Amino acid sequence: MDEIDGSNRRFVQRNRTFLASVLVGVGILVISISVLRPTNTQGAAARVEELRWADRKTAEAIIADLAKLSRPGLAKLAQFIKDDNPNVQRGVAIALANAASLNVETAKELQPGLHDSAVSVREYCARAIGKSEWKGPEVAALMAKLFVDPSLDVRNAAVLALGEQGESARPYVPLLNEKMCDEWWGCGKAAAAACRKLGKVAAGAERGLGQLINLRSGLYDPDEAIEALAALQTPEALNELIDEVRDHLGPPGSRNADRAEHACRAIAKFGSEGRPAMWILKRAYLAGKDSAASDLNYDSGYGAAAREAILAVDPAEAKAIGIKPKQE
Repeated sequence: MDEIDGSNRRFVQRNRTFLASVLVGVGILVISISVLRPTNTQGAAARVEELRWADRKTAEAIIADLAKLSRPGLAKLAQFIKDDNPNVQRGVAIALANAASLNVETAKELQPGLHDSAVSVREYCARAIGKSEWKGPEVAALMAKLFVDPSLDVRNAAVLALGEQGESARPYVPLLNEKMCDEWWGCGKAAAAACRKLGKVAAGAERGLGQLINLRSGLYDPDEAIEALAALQTPEALNELIDEVRDHLGPPGSRNADRAEHACRAIAKFGSEGRPAMWILKRAYLAGKDSAASDLNYDSGYGAAAREAILAVDPAEAKAIGIKPKQE
């Protein structure tokens, strides 16, 4: 019995020693993580100080760490937007723009950055505010003021931020519509993306989006404008898409034919509200069908897109003209 008791005591002692070692190891790991990835306000201030004289590569690493701060850390970080060191201001603005989420109070701290002399500070402050939890008329008005900023990057950031404001963006849709195709303004692609995000709130921008589709410039994206028209879901948007199909029924595989195909797919998103477009969808379907080798390989191009749109818009009419869903 004495031998058994002694063995048990040694076993318990060894387990206690092992457990103590594990706890010490965990403690060291926690301390190491807190040092390497600061998440509190004191850590934020320390990393910002490193930004003052950091080279580019080091600064990028610091900015990446700052973007991962907890909300209290991000709130502290935002206060440095008023710092007199341009490296600090720029780093803070980029870190906050890349943070997962900013609360309203933190986003409001960035307002001075919208008027900073440095383009990058203005741009990234606009981005950060746009993706933050701060929404509403005040933010929409701030972004609209930046539409005349001399920097294209800042204007683009402001337009995209306006697209995040929902109903509050409605008063500025006429301004978007007016400026969308201005080549100096150069924000057509961002404006189309903003309208797509706003959906029906962007009603009134149809004319600008329709013109945007046909501009030839790397600053514009016809596909984005077509998707924006589909998101608006207005009769005016549908008419623009009808015109797009009608004007681009070219040879299959051509650039024009691709635009007609995309417009047909956009019309399909209107559902039954797209019935006024049935005449052009039928024309596109028949034109595409004539250019296909057979109905069996008729699964691409504007003819196939028109076929699917007809099914989506008016299933009864599709059946009447002999169009059946693929699964049948």
